[in-house]
Amino acid sequence: MTENMQRKRRKPILWIVGGVLLLTIVGFLVFQQREIIVEAAPKASTAVSHSSTPTNLTATGHIQAAERATLSFNTPGRVVIAPVRVGDAVAAGDVLMALDTTELEINLAMAQQNLAIQEANLTELKNGATAAELTAAETAVSSATTYLTQLQAGPRPAEIAVQHADLSVYTASTYSAAASLQLVHNSSAADQIAATRVELAQAESALSQARKINDSWKDENTHRMLKEAEERVAIAQSRLNTLLNGPNTHDQGAAQAELAAAAAQEEAAQVQTNIFLQGGTPEQISAAEAQLAQAQAALDTLQRGASDAQVMMAETAVSQATLDIEAAQDALNQATLKAPFDGVITAVYVTEGSIASGPVIEMLNPDKLEIVLKVSEIDIAQLQEGQTAIVHTETWPTERLESSITRIAPSAIVGESRVNYEIRLALPKSNHPIRVGMTAVAEFIAK
Repeated sequence: MTENMQRKRRKPILWIVGGVLLLTIVGFLVFQQREIIVEAAPKASTAVSHSSTPTNLTATGHIQAAERATLSFNTPGRVVIAPVRVGDAVAAGDVLMALDTTELEINLAMAQQNLAIQEANLTELKNGATAAELTAAETAVSSATTYLTQLQAGPRPAEIAVQHADLSVYTASTYSAAASLQLVHNSSAADQIAATRVELAQAESALSQARKINDSWKDENTHRMLKEAEERVAIAQSRLNTLLNGPNTHDQGAAQAELAAAAAQEEAAQVQTNIFLQGGTPEQISAAEAQLAQAQAALDTLQRGASDAQVMMAETAVSQATLDIEAAQDALNQATLKAPFDGVITAVYVTEGSIASGPVIEMLNPDKLEIVLKVSEIDIAQLQEGQTAIVHTETWPTERLESSITRIAPSAIVGESRVNYEIRLALPKSNHPIRVGMTAVAEFIAK
């Protein structure tokens, strides 16, 4: 009886001991799993470890420039200025490189000229036509109307008389040339001399008629007729002198050539007279009507003034021309690269005279450095921006500086073996020359 009671009392104790052992085993396994995760972290760029205090973390990263830039031109071009070299210290605003701007300057000048034209057009539309412009447009309509009327009515009597007189001069010239040739063939014949005298008299009569026409209707045609009649008289007199002096071979050839030329001129004059007497052709009248309609439309437009739509279009053209100038000026400005901040040149990829395309210069500010490292997703929960950290470089491990987290990346860097978050720490002023790329160690103090 007593033995059975003792067995019953031992059972709760065994359950309690077993539970404690089970909890110990589970805790040990969890701790071992956490140690495996930490030890499996890649050591290429960052190492995170726990210090003796479980709430603190230690991470390894590198020094980087918080202010750095890779500079390039928006459009390719030939480099004409490249004064900097790797290692040069530059100040913000210093010229680092420049392209040939000849074409860009031409584009800017053309854009400025176009703006001036568009502004003048807008001003003209708003102000309306000037008195001089209206007068010119009215004159154009009047001239086009007169020309069309003349074509439709045909030539006037005075013009017909001038045209016939002009033709008669050419006809007389042909007769005179024929007579001269005959005189050359038989210059000694008395009848030829008499005929030439008649020809001379006719030429003198034609000259008298030409003078009368010129006196009563002076223009280019009557003046030309007068001069030609005077020439015919001179020619007739010369032929008479030739007959009186006797023929020669040279004179015969010249007379024949003169006759051929006179006949050709008479034929051309006859064709021109026929066309003139017919008046305007349908094609000429149609062209004159179109010219009159165009002149009248231009006058109507000036008298009406610009419509609201025309003014709006002109204003739009001015706005676009202004934008074109801004774009051309911006392109010209971007042809010169300037330092965006004080710093040091770390790379120059092109030289003077070469074609720049893509990145051309890299630079950084050595006075604004920061520590960049990666922390696993397991440990990131223990960190926040502004949290304090004690940092040192592997180059000078004894110098320990107080820093703080300035930024935690909002998204993770997913690798094959783990997930990391990039964090950045401010680098305090050091007594040693800290350089970009140095290894730095940060111990985070838990909040």
